[in-house]
Amino acid sequence: MTQKCIVAVKFCFVLMLLMAVDKGFAEMDVQKHQMNPIGANTVVFGNYKINISNGETSSVSVSVYTNDRLIEEWEDEFAGISKVYTWKKDEKHYFLLESTLSGTGSFTRFVIFELNDDEMQRVLLSNDYQAGSIEMVDDRIEVTYLDSNGNHLESNSLLKDLYVQNNDGTISLTEQGIKANVEMNSPRQEIFSFQSTGAEDDLKGENPTTSELNNLLTQEALKAGIPPEIIKAIAWQESSWRQYRTNDDPNGTWEKGDPIVSFDGGIGIMQITEPNMTADRAIRLKTDIVYNIQEGIRILKDKWTYSNWGRIPQINGNDMKIMEDWYFAIMAYNGISRRNDPQYYPNNTYQDVIYSHIERYSQVVTTAFPVQLLREDIYYTNSGSLQFRKPHYHINGPYQTSKHLFNSGDIVKATESGVRLRTTPEGTEVRKTLAGEALQIVGAYQAGTNNSNHFVWYPVKDMHSNETYYIASSYLENMRISGVNRYATAVSISRAGWDKSDVVVLARGDNFPDALAGTPLAYQLNAPILLTKSNELIEETKQELLRLDAKKIIILGGSSAITPEVENIIRDLGIEVERIAGTTRFETAKLIANKMGKSFSTVVVTNGYGFPDALAIAPYAARNGIPILLTEKGYIPGPTKTLLANASNTIVVGGTSVVSNHLLKLMPKAVRVSGSTRYETAYKIGTEFNFSSNTGLVVNGHDFPDALTGSVLAAKLNAPLLLVNPSYLPVETQNLVDAKGFNQLSVLGGTAAVKNESVLRLIK
Repeated sequence: MTQKCIVAVKFCFVLMLLMAVDKGFAEMDVQKHQMNPIGANTVVFGNYKINISNGETSSVSVSVYTNDRLIEEWEDEFAGISKVYTWKKDEKHYFLLESTLSGTGSFTRFVIFELNDDEMQRVLLSNDYQAGSIEMVDDRIEVTYLDSNGNHLESNSLLKDLYVQNNDGTISLTEQGIKANVEMNSPRQEIFSFQSTGAEDDLKGENPTTSELNNLLTQEALKAGIPPEIIKAIAWQESSWRQYRTNDDPNGTWEKGDPIVSFDGGIGIMQITEPNMTADRAIRLKTDIVYNIQEGIRILKDKWTYSNWGRIPQINGNDMKIMEDWYFAIMAYNGISRRNDPQYYPNNTYQDVIYSHIERYSQVVTTAFPVQLLREDIYYTNSGSLQFRKPHYHINGPYQTSKHLFNSGDIVKATESGVRLRTTPEGTEVRKTLAGEALQIVGAYQAGTNNSNHFVWYPVKDMHSNETYYIASSYLENMRISGVNRYATAVSISRAGWDKSDVVVLARGDNFPDALAGTPLAYQLNAPILLTKSNELIEETKQELLRLDAKKIIILGGSSAITPEVENIIRDLGIEVERIAGTTRFETAKLIANKMGKSFSTVVVTNGYGFPDALAIAPYAARNGIPILLTEKGYIPGPTKTLLANASNTIVVGGTSVVSNHLLKLMPKAVRVSGSTRYETAYKIGTEFNFSSNTGLVVNGHDFPDALTGSVLAAKLNAPLLLVNPSYLPVETQNLVDAKGFNQLSVLGGTAAVKNESVLRLIK
């Protein structure tokens, strides 16, 4: 073959290769389809049609057809489709969906599907990219995104990942994290309809002082019923508590005083982002910091409601006051996406960072969500949407409420030793507290000037010097365990003593006979006592049953005490119900004792028509596994006599006016504990029996509910009940406090039950 022929053959061979390559790219015919952010979209390619409907509340539905026959459909409640790419390769059709995920994080992911005749399968699900944007050029996919390690408010550099489609149709990530060399001069215009602030002088402003910002965030959070610590941590993460730029950008992108707009379109202190934002709304978010904070709070509360619809799980009782219960709502604020899946990013999800800020800047310790619970319960749909299999999780405490809820006049205690009392907020130290030391708040909270201190400062009266000093809110705890009524107080007592309880004892809240003997059984079962109305399951009680994750309820009393209708409501919650009820209060007490065990060497006997003596002895009896039996003043009822026959010792509580002397001769080795008043009887119980705790529980001695529900907590603490009159402090109770030298006191009930004046006298 001549040299010319060889050259010609080579030229033809190269030309054929080039033609084949060109033909391959041409056959791919990559088409880009921009989606309407809200409303219906249709993409047609080959014999296939994709219907996409973007909802107004960050939701999307997708349906894929071939020749008008449905192949597959799905819904994603936390995203919207922003772009679609379609192409053909080797007689197979492919399409790429770019999803913008709901939340302030503005994450983007993409998923690629292969269509072959009537079959559809997923080829690739990408990672979630912060502020990502996808472009497809020929067979190459370019993802430009914000470096997650950088500051999304200040960084001018972006990163890029490159994907290619292989000959077999699979997709490979070929280059990752390369420098994109794209300046962040403005928000992404295909998602956000407003422009970067640039040098709009009329929008310029100056940030409030740290103290003013702390107050603003606190006040708006409290109005919304959200712990301020959470709102402050979110604002810190989003903007470091800034609405306006504090310096000029050396690249000339912004000037000092410009409202902050990040690359992904987030505006201001709370970094509000949303598609199709109107210019007027954008301007207000840029210039009105109060409105910006309120909108961030509104969005977070909207995410909280996701748990009511089953879109995210509930935690414990789903209580907005409990910081731990906000775990999934905080996730949703940033985005329910793989980037916030703790299995993929342990200890580094958005919600992890927020709780870390709470601990660091508010100096409040919360209980971490046990992410191991999610291992079998988080899954991803075919479209890549993160979903939860379980609608509810129970986590053990302790639980944390806000430290911004104290009011002037409240009696509080220091949570630990060594907390500084200062002359002013952040001022000179006067001295350090002792753990449990009592103080009284004497004014409204004040905010400091240090933006690393997200707590507030309360003016408190020093009980030793009567001087007023300031203490950080993080180290205070209310001395009262109370609620707005007896039912809510019972719930508060339950929360103070139990993170979880398989069993709960339920009693009628407006009458005491059936419940008098219930404390020893409740203690034996490690169960709190809750209250309800005779014919109604109180909502607070219902929510506490759910928080406790109760499996079984023991009702004390018959159907006239708590009706079968209430019993049925409890069963409808999926909780087993057992009822302990006799024909009389005496028989009910006997049945409660039988539930505890078959025989007892020691029993307590008290009059069945009054509550103070029975409840004063209840913590000791419960702690020592001793049942409480009831009697008439002048004779021993049959049910009580039956159990006394097998006992070796009897503790009779109360004087001769409630249990006659001649009855003691009918009881085995009976010993009477009594005083001339209920307060003296409680004094003798507190001094003569073994209560090793350094804590005393102060309770109303003229009404039974708080003493009843508090008696089990007292037993757990091995602490006596300190009875007071609602109008005055009995001298016997003061003598008991002096004799025992308690390090800490807790008060059960509100100021109508136990006056502040009585408490202050006890702690001085």
